[in-house]
Amino acid sequence: MTRVQYEVLGALTAAGRPVEPLEIARRLELGSGHLTAVLDGLERGGLVTRRRHDVDGRRRLVEPTDDGRRRLDWLRTVIGAAERRVLDTALGPDEQARLVDLLARLRTAIAGDTPPPMRPGP
Repeated sequence: MTRVQYEVLGALTAAGRPVEPLEIARRLELGSGHLTAVLDGLERGGLVTRRRHDVDGRRRLVEPTDDGRRRLDWLRTVIGAAERRVLDTALGPDEQARLVDLLARLRTAIAGDTPPPMRPGP
């Protein structure tokens, strides 16, 4: 599974309901063509299903399958264990706590950051 497939499957699972591909594309900042290719691969693997929208048959809804949810849970466990091994090898408990604090501060700063207005060209 690719990183983007992992992120799409995670976003679909987190939604807790069938969602339109456009919603996932916006949330993950993916182009529609790229998302379609990702969903094609996930669907071929039996990890998501696509169906017609209940109200507008031109639209589609996507949701993870039970296999998709199980695969995501397994991957999260494997990735979490790998991250823990790396952190435990590289940093002591106090350093890990400091890292968590610093990352939280960075996340807050990034979330509140407004990019400067674009300058006109030369």
